[in-house]
Amino acid sequence: MRLLYSIGIFLYGLLLRIFAPFHAKAKLMVEGRKDWYSRMKQTVDSSQKHIWFHFASLGEFEQGRPVLE
Repeated sequence: MRLLYSIGIFLYGLLLRIFAPFHAKAKLMVEGRKDWYSRMKQTVDSSQKHIWFHFASLGEFEQGRPVLE
């Protein structure tokens, strides 16, 4: 099952890059993922501890806001 998932994710990324020049949202997604790790390392102070919160939607963010505050 893990192999199928990995193949699916790979194919999704490949198709995304193929169609990005022709589709505005796909292009934004590809551009947004470029060098994300190095950009984050430049922004985040590594001498402090951090907790990563991932919110897939605005609704999830609103539900998690009390925890963040």
